[in-house]
Amino acid sequence: MHLKLGRVPTLVVSSPKMAELVMKTYDHAFCSRSILVATNYLTYGSTNVAFAPYGSYWRHVRKICILELLSSKRVQSFRFVRKEEVGRLVDSIFVSSKAKAPVNLTEAFLSLSNNVVCRVALGKSYWEEEPELREIFESSKSLIGGFFVGDFFPSLEWVKYLTGFQRRLEKSFRHRDSFLEKVIAEHLLPTHGKEDEEEEEEKDLVDVLLQLQKEGTLISPSLPITSKVLLW
Repeated sequence: MHLKLGRVPTLVVSSPKMAELVMKTYDHAFCSRSILVATNYLTYGSTNVAFAPYGSYWRHVRKICILELLSSKRVQSFRFVRKEEVGRLVDSIFVSSKAKAPVNLTEAFLSLSNNVVCRVALGKSYWEEEPELREIFESSKSLIGGFFVGDFFPSLEWVKYLTGFQRRLEKSFRHRDSFLEKVIAEHLLPTHGKEDEEEEEEKDLVDVLLQLQKEGTLISPSLPITSKVLLW
């Protein structure tokens, strides 16, 4: 079924045969996401692996993610992080149960997953230590998941300047960018990792990306990749 959402042609796949054609036979033609105003602005021009259009750049970024960031060895190296965070969760539930206090499991598991992601990617539990990160996350989620008329009527994209949408995008981007700059700056300090003589298996993803950047591995055939792009 073919629909037009505003000016955007949309194909509704409603049968197994069509699904096979779209997902397998012609997957290269359909694999790129639509470039939306919010995602394009907040992801550095749609240059991260989730929103970049299919091509040589995306293949290079995907290769880095698979071989360097999400390899089996790398995932296993973060086992101690998962173990520690689960232990903290169990301890907190135990303390609450002894005090006969209610436990919000939804909030507890959300905190668990976010703490694991933060420690693996950024090196410490920013989710608990930096309230700013929660604000950035909620702001980005609202902007990316919300409706904007310019996504469906490109000729009306200028409306973002009248509605305050552009101002919200710029504010969210500044907060996100400054936060990532701060994280990277902390990792570049001479004292970073010196206390424990940081070993290869204990490096977080920022350390890995900075090392790759130093080696020149982050240069793709078509566009240079920054650590911030892959981090977010």
